[in-house]
Amino acid sequence: ANEIIVGDAPPINITDPLYRGFIAKLIDCFFDPDYSGDVPRQTVVCYLASFVSRSTYVCPETVCECIAALLRWTEIYISAHRGTATATASGGKLRRHSSAPAALGSTKHLCEVHTLFYTACQAAYYIMCFRGYEAVKYYRLACAHKDDNESPYADPESVDIGPKRWRQLCGHELQPLKYCLESVRHEFLLLADELNLFFEAQDLDDAESEIQLDAEKKFIKSLWDSSEMKDSNGKEKNMKRPTGRRRSRIISTAATQEKKRLDGGVGGLGRGSNPLNSFFPFDPYLLQQSFLHVNPYYRNWEDCILTVDDEDKETGVVLNDDSSLEEISDREQEDGQDSDSDDGIEETNTSKKSPHSRKGI
Repeated sequence: ANEIIVGDAPPINITDPLYRGFIAKLIDCFFDPDYSGDVPRQTVVCYLASFVSRSTYVCPETVCECIAALLRWTEIYISAHRGTATATASGGKLRRHSSAPAALGSTKHLCEVHTLFYTACQAAYYIMCFRGYEAVKYYRLACAHKDDNESPYADPESVDIGPKRWRQLCGHELQPLKYCLESVRHEFLLLADELNLFFEAQDLDDAESEIQLDAEKKFIKSLWDSSEMKDSNGKEKNMKRPTGRRRSRIISTAATQEKKRLDGGVGGLGRGSNPLNSFFPFDPYLLQQSFLHVNPYYRNWEDCILTVDDEDKETGVVLNDDSSLEEISDREQEDGQDSDSDDGIEETNTSKKSPHSRKGI
């Protein structure tokens, strides 16, 4: 048999790239409530997010599957813990309703009670910060070809990173954006605004689309407002809100990256307040000797700060325009046919399907 079973997930074809099996194993460990306790599971999901984000060879389909799996876990968690905790007026504390013995009147911070939930949310946001543009593009193309029996894209359900899931998670009363790494929160909200991540654009006329877009802008503003950290007096800290994604002022080359490592490491998202005390093992990559071997497969932060305008220049179409999806797909298929005729050229990073049937992570 050419298939392996990972927990309750669909079987994986062992002829797939090795990294897919590795990612499936990480997801399986995180999903398993009996896997060594919460702290190891937190470590696993942080490693997963860092690996998927930084590895240049992980294809967009796998990125979407990984994010979809994390979103699915958070939805199950929310459903299972509905009504089990009551927030107090202090805004940061809650009383935990549990059968376990506890001191009378004891309270725990939200981060202590729902650590695993917040870590999973942060992992999904983090991956989107690095791979969001290509992930959203792949998902929308998969939806556009869902009725095509010869579609080169995965089943939309297996890569579902649609607006409804993001709205449900980000707008939940547990406020997951508030309790993740500050730089991740900022970058994700900027990305969401740029990509209209919360906007459902199906079967709407111009007037309805305008109303929905306006509602999305208000929703994003509410997320900014509700996720800002407060001081001990309950007042919002006076912090300047970023107006655009952080870009490098110089062109990223091997020489500039080497200089950064010598000066203390290449850049990433590990900045600002960190309520979960979490880390991402490849952000930044500080091992100078081994980086010589890792560099060809390592995604630098500066190289993935795109905007919709950047994506438009690369593809020649508007990323947010659903009518252009067909054009992108046709162009990718033509490019794939051209590359097949080039002798001696091997693709190392592609979103095209394997000739073998892929069952999903």
